[in-house]
Amino acid sequence: MVGNVPNPGRLTFPLYSGDPAKYNPISLPLDRSDLHTAADLATDVGTGVAEVMVYQSSDRDFKSYIPGNLSTDFPLVIGEPLILVLNSGSPNNWP
Repeated sequence: MVGNVPNPGRLTFPLYSGDPAKYNPISLPLDRSDLHTAADLATDVGTGVAEVMVYQSSDRDFKSYIPGNLSTDFPLVIGEPLILVLNSGSPNNWP
């Protein structure tokens, strides 16, 4: 890796949305310990979130949270890579 680690609160991910939904690779920033679950992340991002996905290496498969379906919710780990699937109308960046 090249470069330095951004200061807390300085990292912003550009987000892409559309119809069909677009896939956005992100990770949970080091200063966002207030987000404990995929549902928390979806709420924080706002409108347009179709799905939050994480790869589970132990199962060799993706786990998905679909907003509104709390039975699919899962805990987040700071720094863990995630895929945010966004429909039209989502914000242009996060956080």
